[in-house]
Order: sequence, then C-alpha cells, then structure tokens
Amino acid sequence: MPMKLAIRDLRPGDRIRVFTLNSANKSYLRKLAIFGVLPGAEVEVLQVRPAYVFRIGYTELALDDEVAQSITFIR
Repeated sequence: MPMKLAIRDLRPGDRIRVFTLNSANKSYLRKLAIFGVLPGAEVEVLQVRPAYVFRIGYTELALDDEVAQSITFIR
C-alpha cells in the first residue's frame, strides 16, 4: 500500500506521486493542472526551503507554502 506524505515529509531528491489536491481555491487548482500537477503525476523534489521546488516532466515549478500544503503525495 502506498505511503501518504505531507509536504513537510519531503526532502530534496525524493521522487513521489501526487495523490490529492485539497484546495477550495479553484484558481490554484487550475494553475497546478496547467503545469501537470494532477493526481498520479510523478514529481521530483528539488528544494524545500525557502520555497518548494518540484520537477514535473521537463517543468520546474516553485510553490509557496499555502499552495504546496494543499497537495498530498504518495511514495
């Protein structure tokens, strides 16, 4: 069974998958979808401080805490 991970559990170099997006802000969800942040997407963690930086495919994406905390991941 896959292990669920919160944003605080991630470390640079981790390769994980998006499990859920939990935001009432539809604008955030649309923007994340445009960049490929969707359930099942494979993500590589590049950085966790001062901002979260992820690689999804060929895209590198920096997210602030509020947006990043709305994502649950699985390993």
